[in-house]
Amino acid sequence: MQRIGIDIWVSRSTSPLPIPVESRFYFLFLEYQSVGVCCSISPHEQALPPDVRRFCDDVAYAISHYRELLTVGELRWPNPKMGGSGNAVFREFVQSLPETIIVFGEKFAKYLLDVEDVSGGGIYKQREQRIFVVDDVSSYIGNASVKKSLWTNIKEADLIDGNSRT
Repeated sequence: MQRIGIDIWVSRSTSPLPIPVESRFYFLFLEYQSVGVCCSISPHEQALPPDVRRFCDDVAYAISHYRELLTVGELRWPNPKMGGSGNAVFREFVQSLPETIIVFGEKFAKYLLDVEDVSGGGIYKQREQRIFVVDDVSSYIGNASVKKSLWTNIKEADLIDGNSRT
């Protein structure tokens, strides 16, 4: 082997390889023309699942009559490549969204607003943004009765048909 230029004995480092940090959270920030939609999905997903995308598109269309998605922001946390605290990075993503935001799920609400109970929806104000917090996005997929309650909550919050104030 040495005659052909291959070392038989190769010195190897004794320091262990860094163990990859597994993400505990996978947050999505979807920006439409006048509404932002935020949710948390399984950290094992590789990308935005089509059923979640379709549902979020429908919610955005119901509120603003604009279905085209402008951008998708993703945040897997913890993320060793990003400096700063998770909450600070998280809030930067949210602050870049439009004035009206729908937040799906307790995990997302807890990071953003320190809110534990999101049943029945609620509107919170943060700077100039109105944030409407509801149940986890997975609870709506394929469940017509729960979708109906979401629709009722959105109407009661006065977020439909140009009332998004953006």
